[in-house]
Amino acid sequence: QISDPRHIFIHGRFNHYQNVNERLKFIKTIIREGMIFLSQEQAVQIWECLAGRAVFLDDREYCFKWFVKLMNTEEQDLDAECIKNFFEKQVMKIEPTLLTNSGMTCFDLFFRNVNMKEGKMNCIRHRLILEDINLIGLDYLWLIVINANEEVAQKAVTLLKILYTNLGPSLQTQQHVINEDFIQH
Repeated sequence: QISDPRHIFIHGRFNHYQNVNERLKFIKTIIREGMIFLSQEQAVQIWECLAGRAVFLDDREYCFKWFVKLMNTEEQDLDAECIKNFFEKQVMKIEPTLLTNSGMTCFDLFFRNVNMKEGKMNCIRHRLILEDINLIGLDYLWLIVINANEEVAQKAVTLLKILYTNLGPSLQTQQHVINEDFIQH
C-alpha cells in the first residue's frame, strides 16, 4: 500500500505534490523565459511520468492542468510540429474513465488545435465551425461520452452538440446525411 503523498517528503523538504508542482513551475519558467518550446520527447516524458503511469491520483490531475496551461496561451509552449502526434499517441491513450474535468479540458484544447490546423474546423468570432466530419479524435470523444463519469461525459456531449450544430457552408448541404450518421454513431 502506498502512503499518503502529502506525507512523503523528497529529501526531507517538500512533500510529493509540492515537489511535482515546483518542478513543473520550473520547467514552465525555463520554457517561457528561454522562449523555447517543449519538445515532443520532453512532453512525452512528463506525460508518461504523471498521467500514463501516475503513482497517485492527483499526479494525473497535475499533468492535465499543466498541459492545459501550455496549450491555453496565444503562444503555445509545446512544439507545434509535435502537437498532433502527441495528441494521438498520448492524450487519446488515457482511459476515458480516468478523465476529470481538467482531463476533458486538456483533450478539448488538443482536439480543437489539431483539427483547426488540419482545416477540419474553424473558429469564427469564438464560434466553432465544422468543416469536415472526419475529425481527428472523434472516436475518442465518443468513448468519453460512453465511458467517462457523468460530468465529464456531459462536457463531451456539449462539444459534440457545438460541432454538429455549427456546420460550415460546404457541409450544410449534407446536413441530413450528417444528422443520420450522427444518430447511427
